[in-house]
Amino acid sequence: MAKNNGNTIHGSRSPEYRTWSGMLQRCKNKKYTKYHLYGGRGITVCERWHKFDNFLVDMGPRPEGLTLDRIDNNGNYEPGNCRWATKKQQARNMRPNIVLTVNGETKLLVEWAEQKGICFNTMRERIYRGFPPELVISNKILTWARRKRSAKPRIRKTARKPVLTLTPR
Repeated sequence: MAKNNGNTIHGSRSPEYRTWSGMLQRCKNKKYTKYHLYGGRGITVCERWHKFDNFLVDMGPRPEGLTLDRIDNNGNYEPGNCRWATKKQQARNMRPNIVLTVNGETKLLVEWAEQKGICFNTMRERIYRGFPPELVISNKILTWARRKRSAKPRIRKTARKPVLTLTPR
């Protein structure tokens, strides 16, 4: 295993070492630009991972194209809560994501959009306009009154293919 804090075999230029160093900066350095999103929110690095060698043993080499991700993004950097993940996995594991429960099934809004074949932005607009969850994911044609965010959606029955029609603002 590497000695000298990981600088001999996995030197300071290795992807794993840069990842480890960045993780510590985000959580411990109050001058770091994004500290408020990590250490400032109470996210910490477990004591074991304060040594690079331990981090490397627990996480293993970083696979090509993957980066460090916390499974519970409100949790700490520790062996049971970290993984090497793709950009897509990380994008779906962020606080700003919209979670929607329909008929007892909970998914990210982007996952509902993919499953139903509806544009994500259309579904997001339906949520902002106050549509109930069942209509947010509906393929039926929906209309609402112009410039009234509180207007209730109406389902228009037609022989055409179901499409959402939006009245311009």
